[in-house]
Amino acid sequence: MQLRLSVECFAIGMLAAQGDFKTHKAFTKYYSPVEIFKALEIAYPHFFPKPSIPRKMADDIWHFDDVGHGNCITRTELEKLWQQSGDYLHRTSLKKYIKNSPAANYKPIYEATERFWNLVRSHQIFLSDHTSYLQIEIGRDDDAMRCFYIHLDQKNGTARIERYNIELINPRGP
Repeated sequence: MQLRLSVECFAIGMLAAQGDFKTHKAFTKYYSPVEIFKALEIAYPHFFPKPSIPRKMADDIWHFDDVGHGNCITRTELEKLWQQSGDYLHRTSLKKYIKNSPAANYKPIYEATERFWNLVRSHQIFLSDHTSYLQIEIGRDDDAMRCFYIHLDQKNGTARIERYNIELINPRGP
């Protein structure tokens, strides 16, 4: 269930990253990642995050690879994972589930979680202006979050990079 909720939050994050409040408004009562991804794809064909790790090559010279941590989950796999988890949560009673359920095999869940994490912890989100993107990094051990806003100036062959430190705040307190 936590993985399913994580996928839903990830999809809503894609809406927020684009700043598309018109599309966002259509999903105030619905949270299906499949439907959110379809709507975003119409407006922003390259909306789905790409794995990426920034590597400093020299002073003021950076390279952003397109591999990330490797073995990242794809959009199709993420949608399938969300749908499959819903099949178990919402379409049967506990009594039927226990009666018809084979022995639990947690390996596919573990593997999907790792692939999801590999994408989430370091990725790029291309923005609607087609010249800017966000580079997001989330620390696996320390929950540190960093966000870089990168604007590409194709005319001059330069890029402007603004770094933002993000602090996680628990609204319910400690």
